[in-house]
Amino acid sequence: MFDVCLPAMLFAIGVFYYCDKSVSFVAEPDFFHLSFFVLFGIWGFYLFATHKTREGFLALSVLTVYIVLNNLKKTYGIVFWELSSYKFLGLFFLINWSLYCIADFFKFGKKVDFYLCCLMFAEGVVIENYIVPKESSYTLLFQLVILFCWIVYVLIYLSYISSTSNIKIYGEFFAFLSLSLGFFNSESPLAISLYGSLAVLILLVSTIYADVYCYFRDKLTGLYSLNTYLRHSKNFPLKYSLGVVCIDDYIKLLKVFGIRQTDLLVKMLVSKIKEASMGADIYRYNDDEFILIFKNEDKKQCFEYLETIRRNIAGSEFVLGSKQVVKLTISAGVSEKKRSDADVEPVLMRTREAVQRTYKFTQNMTSKA
Repeated sequence: MFDVCLPAMLFAIGVFYYCDKSVSFVAEPDFFHLSFFVLFGIWGFYLFATHKTREGFLALSVLTVYIVLNNLKKTYGIVFWELSSYKFLGLFFLINWSLYCIADFFKFGKKVDFYLCCLMFAEGVVIENYIVPKESSYTLLFQLVILFCWIVYVLIYLSYISSTSNIKIYGEFFAFLSLSLGFFNSESPLAISLYGSLAVLILLVSTIYADVYCYFRDKLTGLYSLNTYLRHSKNFPLKYSLGVVCIDDYIKLLKVFGIRQTDLLVKMLVSKIKEASMGADIYRYNDDEFILIFKNEDKKQCFEYLETIRRNIAGSEFVLGSKQVVKLTISAGVSEKKRSDADVEPVLMRTREAVQRTYKFTQNMTSKA
C-alpha cells in the first residue's frame, strides 16, 4: 500500500494545487520552471551515478517533451496546440514511454538502450525538419491515433505491473499521468512547468526509494535481502537453527520458461515457504537459495519444519498464466549453532555443504548437518 500511496499522494497534491492556482497565474511561473531543471539535474545525476541507462532514456524523453513544448508555445503563441508538431510530439511521447515499459518488462540487454536513444534522436530530426509548423488538417485523425496509443500504453502498463509491483513502477505510471495532464493543459501558463516538475519529482523519489528498498529487501519476493542477512547476522540470539532451501533444477527452469515466468514460479514457491515457516526470518541468499533462521529452536524441530515445507511444495501444482501446470521441488538442509561457532558463517557453511552432498545423489530431500 505504501508503494502505491507515496507517488499517488504526490500526484494528488500537484493536481489539487493546479486546480486551485491555475486561474490566478497569468504568466509562466518561473519557480516551477526552475524547479523542473533543478529536479531533473538531481535525477539525471543520480541515474548517471547508479548506471541506469534505461531510465536515462526515459529522462531524455521527459526533457525533450518539456523543452520542445515550451519552445512551440514561445514561438507560435496560443495557436501552438493546433500545430502538427504538437500532435507528433504527443505521439512520440506515448511511443517512447511504451517502448521503455516493453524493454524493461522483457529485460532486454543493454544494447537496446542505445537503439532507443537513436530512435529518440530520429524523432527529433523528424519533428524539426519534416513536419511543417502549420495548422494540422487532420486533427481528428491524430486525436484518434493518440487515444489509441494511450490505450495501448495502459494495457502495456497493466501487464508490466502484474509481473513486478513496486514503487518504481507505480511512480512511472503517475509520472506519465502528470506529464499527460501537463501536455493536454499546456495552454495554461502553470500546467507545463508544474506538471513537468511533479513528474520528475515522482520519478526521482520512486527511483531512490526503490533502490533503498532493494538494498534491504529482495525486489521480486519481498523477502529480506543478502545485505539484510549480513546486518541481522550480527544480532542473532545465542540459540538458533539455520535452514537452507534450494530450488531444484533452477538453471533448467530458466532455460525452459525464461526469466519472467521463472520469476513468477519463484514468487509462488516463496508463498509456500512462508506458509510453513513457523515465524522464521527468511532471506533470499541468491537466485535459487533461501536462508531460514529459526530463533531459539533446536535442529530436530527445525528439520520437521523444513520437511513440512518440502512436502507442501512437492505436492503442489504451480499454474502459470497460460494454464501450464508445473511441478517444483526443493532440497533443504538444517544446522544448529554450536558453542564453538564464533558467528553465523560456520553454521551456514555446514548447512550448505550438507545440502550439496545430498544434491550430488538425489533431489527433493532434507538433510541435517
